[in-house]
Amino acid sequence: MTDRRRFLVVFAASLFVLSSADDVQVKVRLDGIDAPEKNQSFGTKSKDALAGLVFGKTVTVQSKGTDRYGRTLGVISVGAGLWADANPLPPWDFRARKRSGTGSATRPSKFSHGTRTPA
Repeated sequence: MTDRRRFLVVFAASLFVLSSADDVQVKVRLDGIDAPEKNQSFGTKSKDALAGLVFGKTVTVQSKGTDRYGRTLGVISVGAGLWADANPLPPWDFRARKRSGTGSATRPSKFSHGTRTPA
């Protein structure tokens, strides 16, 4: 399941609350992240770093299931980003084409999301 929600509160470096358009709130724990606890060394810095990246922004959450406390385990992304483009041009191809002066820097890449495909 993928869902778009808005960040409300960051409880810890890997636990936060999101709100949907209909004000349904959900607790999400980041899947695959083992961040320091908030009362552990660097816990506050880790929490603040997450908050700085996502607080108040609309994010996309891809649910990976639930944890033993009933919280959604999820992978989040903020904004569109390069790979959301219909025909992304990897930065390494862009730089190579710019350096060589051959072809347009906006031509489709021989790579698709980091996987080599025939040109």
